[in-house]
This record gives sequence, structure tokens and C-alpha cells, in this order.
Amino acid sequence: EETTHSKKKFKDKFNKSISQQSTRQKILTTFSFSIYEPVEWYIPNESRKRPIVLIGAPHIGRHELRQRLMNSSQLSSLIDVAVPHTTRLKKSDEIDGRDYHFITREQFEKDISNDLFVEHGEYEKNLYGTSKSAIEICCHRLNKICILNLLSEGLDSLKYSNILPFVIYLKCPSNIEKLREYFYVSEQQWIDIEDKSRLIEQNYSHLFDKTIYLSDSFDYVFSQLKFLVKDVQTRPMWVNQCWFSPRERF
Repeated sequence: EETTHSKKKFKDKFNKSISQQSTRQKILTTFSFSIYEPVEWYIPNESRKRPIVLIGAPHIGRHELRQRLMNSSQLSSLIDVAVPHTTRLKKSDEIDGRDYHFITREQFEKDISNDLFVEHGEYEKNLYGTSKSAIEICCHRLNKICILNLLSEGLDSLKYSNILPFVIYLKCPSNIEKLREYFYVSEQQWIDIEDKSRLIEQNYSHLFDKTIYLSDSFDYVFSQLKFLVKDVQTRPMWVNQCWFSPRERF
């Protein structure tokens, strides 16, 4: 069975291909023009968990925070991750549907064409991806809170998918020393974090449900995240209309 480190390694390396759009009911300015985005009032359903999507620049700490959520005694029985799809061969100790969904390259490419993946890419000549159906299984069939670490571009592929994500943006601190209180980052990584954070905010801030500032202690950041993971499952709120499938609005 692959380690968390090896899974993170291919996730960091593979190429993502996703399209772009926009949404939400409020007037805001992005690149100096206004976007009107409709919302709908959503009342949570006990049998339908909302996935939590963590958005942020690479090396910002999303993987560390998700792992800490998974290890939390208060949340471990309530949360899970979507089982990824892959075209690589199954190992002897792996179980289809538990470790991965093992499918052929032909089927994988067909699913890409049909926009069935939230994100996908290739690593060492094998395709890997997270499908919308895997998220649905986690949230609806298993009734678990699915925790997703996505590239910001992945938000576009969730639109009209009826998955109803709650998007949390992890905002980088104002200086590298503050981030190094969490874990070590190099000077070049810090430059990349600043540049990527700026682009994410310019293009996707209108889709954020909550911004968590990493200028606070890691324990405090985690406590905020832990609260939100449970709170959004029971609190009625305005939800981006784009997260609903078109047929649900009529």
C-alpha cells in the first residue's frame, strides 16, 4: 500500500487540466470588473454531508492540516477522503474501491472527456484523479464529511455538480518567518507561495466561503478549521447557486 508521502508526491507533480468560469450573489471586483453571483438558501440535510475544500498555494500547509483533521479524535469517525481513480496496476495488498478505483486508461480518458473528474493528472505514465462520483460516495452513501485538497482551478469543475462544497481559503501570512513557525519553507518556495496566492485571490476569491489567515498560531488555525468542518454540516446558510445542478433549481 502506498504511503501518504508517496501519494502526496505524485499529487504535487501531476499536471492538472481544468476549465474556468465564475459565480455568487454579491457584487465584487475582480480585475476591476463586477460579477453578480446568485445564491440560494440551503438548509443542511443529515443524510447529505457537505465536502470541505481546502484551497491555497502549494507548500502553504493544506496537506498537514488535512492529516491533522484525519487524526483528530473528535473528527476521525466523521470525516474521510474521496478514493482516487488510477490506471496503474493494482498491487497484491490493495483493494479496489478502498485504496483506489482501478480503471483502464481508455475508461479514464473517456471520463475526462465527460467532465467526471474534479482534478486529474499523470505521474510515471499512470493517470490519477479524483472523481465527482467518489466525492458523492463519501458524502452521501457513506455519510462522511469529505476533506478535499484541490488546486484552485478545480473549483470550476465542481460547478453544477450538486456536490455543494464549502470552500476554505488558507491565506499566506505577510512574511516568511511567520510561515516558518508552522514548517520550513525555502526562499524560493516563499516567492512561489506569494505569487500563487495573489493569482488565486484575483481569480477565485468570489468562491471562498471562509478565509483562514495563517498569521495565527498553527493550533489556532487548526481549531478554526475543526470548528468549521462540523459547523457547516448543521448551520443553514447562503450557498453559491453554481454548486447546484441546474435541474435542482426548478
